[in-house]
Amino acid sequence: MKKIIIIVSAVLLVIAAAVGAYFLWFAPKSCFDISADDVEQIILQNGNTGQYGYYYSEEDIAWFVQRLNGLKYAKSYTPLGPADPGWTYAINIVTKNKTIRCELKGSIVDIEGTLYHLTDDSLPIIKKLEKQYTYMPPAENHYFNLYAGYVTGVTLRSLENGGLLYLDSKDAENIDWLALRLNELEYTSVEILHEETDPAKMAVGNHPRLEVSVASMIPTGQYRSGQYRYNQYDSVKRSCDFYAKTMEVSLSGDKTAVYTLTEESVKIVDEIFERFYKN
Repeated sequence: MKKIIIIVSAVLLVIAAAVGAYFLWFAPKSCFDISADDVEQIILQNGNTGQYGYYYSEEDIAWFVQRLNGLKYAKSYTPLGPADPGWTYAINIVTKNKTIRCELKGSIVDIEGTLYHLTDDSLPIIKKLEKQYTYMPPAENHYFNLYAGYVTGVTLRSLENGGLLYLDSKDAENIDWLALRLNELEYTSVEILHEETDPAKMAVGNHPRLEVSVASMIPTGQYRSGQYRYNQYDSVKRSCDFYAKTMEVSLSGDKTAVYTLTEESVKIVDEIFERFYKN
């Protein structure tokens, strides 16, 4: 009887060791474990054009963090020599303490020089991330990158008189006009403040104060159901406040990104106010 118990125990130990070895060496592991609260901005870089896209808003950061944390790899290794310098897209994750660089190379992700071979179920996530490079802000000094036909609603609120306006599909002409004007806005610098600003203390001058929130849909792929093919979309929201010659965007943790607008952009904000609140 003791011999049988010993044999069974030994078999169970072998099984436990095998299971442990599997989860240690072969089971898919997460590439990232990021908290959105720790991320201050996401910077995309197109390896073909060198173009950059900068994302500060809480909604954008949450979108990226959710997908990065969903990436899993089957194996990883660090090359003995320099890694293959070729890459198509790069993501720079700027946290409070450091910047993490991630280069996308098809089914391989290069994170700080270590190559991670992604699992098959991670590849659709990569496709979604790559899609963002099509819709990222067109230049470093632009915040908005809105596409005609994809804006589903706009909310405007005057901080001068509290006037609240909501534009939807019935206001297509106004939405298209506003999207084009917002895309033209440029800034010369951006400062991250670690506290919320007090609108009452802002120097307004002769320029109106205005809140703008834009909801849009970005196509991320397609799926098939029977003989029909349907587009898939992700909802994206961009919100900002205009005070005098600045544009402000609320970030997580009571932080605020303050963009200093060019003189031409200040005139555009005046035009927006005139169109919706002076007619």
